[in-house]
Amino acid sequence: MNPFDILFEDIDIEMSTRLMNCIEGENMVTLGDIANRTQAEWLRCPNFGRKTLIELEWLLAEFGLSLRPHNWGKIKYAEPKQNVVPMQWQDMKTAPLDGTRVILFYADDVRTGCFCQGFWLMDQPGEVRISEEPSHWMHLPRPPKVANEAP
Repeated sequence: MNPFDILFEDIDIEMSTRLMNCIEGENMVTLGDIANRTQAEWLRCPNFGRKTLIELEWLLAEFGLSLRPHNWGKIKYAEPKQNVVPMQWQDMKTAPLDGTRVILFYADDVRTGCFCQGFWLMDQPGEVRISEEPSHWMHLPRPPKVANEAP
């Protein structure tokens, strides 16, 4: 059976009452319904926070699923400020907080992500860092022009 078609009511996995209530409150019927939302969409639900998001990601991972990436549609690129060199690490105080995707530097890793609902979301499914904030950021480079693409 396709995991997307599994009914939520048939899942026999221990989960918090908060997560169960949030899923039922959003009228989710199948795992596909749950996975078809982004982290940001779930975080807009009442009483749904970082810990509940992580629990939801683990639940979906049990079935080989993950939430829909928040950058599923058109990518929003940061417009470099006039006095900023675009491809240079910058202090987090200057990072865009409007959902623009950027490159984030952590003590042990470099990831792409965006600021949403009060914290940084990674582009990789299941990636939410609670204990650690990025120390630096930089703009994503614009994609190269493809030869047969119109300007």
